Amino acid sequence: MLDRLAWALIHSPTELWVKIFKCKYFKNCHPLHARKSLDYSWLWKGIDVGLDIIRKNSIWKVKNGYSIHAFTDNWISDASSPLFHCYPNPNMPVSDFIDPHTRTWNIDLINSFFTLDNAQKIANIRIPLTGDDGLVCLYTKNGEFSVKTCYKALSGEINYLQNPHPSQPTYKALRSFPTLPKIHLFLWKCIKNVLPTGVRLSQYRNQDLTETSIRTWFDEWLKISHGIAIKQSIFVTAWCIWRDRCFKTFQNQTLTPLSTANHALKLLADIDACMPEPIVPLDISIVPIQSPDNSGLPEHCRILYCDASYDSDTNEAGSDLVLTDLTGSFE
Repeated sequence: MLDRLAWALIHSPTELWVKIFKCKYFKNCHPLHARKSLDYSWLWKGIDVGLDIIRKNSIWKVKNGYSIHAFTDNWISDASSPLFHCYPNPNMPVSDFIDPHTRTWNIDLINSFFTLDNAQKIANIRIPLTGDDGLVCLYTKNGEFSVKTCYKALSGEINYLQNPHPSQPTYKALRSFPTLPKIHLFLWKCIKNVLPTGVRLSQYRNQDLTETSIRTWFDEWLKISHGIAIKQSIFVTAWCIWRDRCFKTFQNQTLTPLSTANHALKLLADIDACMPEPIVPLDISIVPIQSPDNSGLPEHCRILYCDASYDSDTNEAGSDLVLTDLTGSFE
């Protein structure tokens, strides 16, 4: 929440608490340019962490240029590297590159500092006749920074969504796997171990639960080159179970295995409709349950079961994935 406090610090300069902080920590500068020190209060150190997050995930909108450091702040959209071709004063404001009489860019001065590509991008920035510089979040439609945006930035979700060709083999397999975007994101969270599960939440409730390596399972399954239909069914079913458990945990909705299964079948049908050729054979007919024949499987093989149960006396139901070895021992 300190990132939200840092955002309010920037955008509410007339508030009393902001004026108090300004007198002590950033008297003659913008909050993003405040000097760091080890002897500051614990509250300001926390806000300073939020300011660092905002600094990395926002961009300045130029109006008068007085609040923006031309060579250290993010104010050029898609700036190329290197930014400049000579070593300038790091505190030089953007206002020095604006003609105060015509409210236009000083092109000669810009060319003397910035590289040709960045100089052209600066020249394309429109300068309003009035107003003060503003800071906007890069990843929200309204430009406001939120706790959700902070979480996505810290977990790496934003970088993943913006990088269509990651170098790691697991991410390459994930990107090339034919499924819906929300399933992609679910798998990525599993691999990054940032999916909110009972084990992770128990860390904040002083509970002792044994963690199952979901990340390892999905990582290995994605690397297998065959069995796309089976993997598709497993991933979609896992997402549906996780989705319904979130509804139960956070919205206290009743879990029904039938609705979970129907939703999984619908998603698989949607995936089939989106693909050039059907890859998931759907069979919604009811067949008798038989014991699986595991005699031909390798010794170290693991078996994944999708299981569900219903108690007619209490009207309670649940569904889950069960991973076992050939002896039937639970993982």
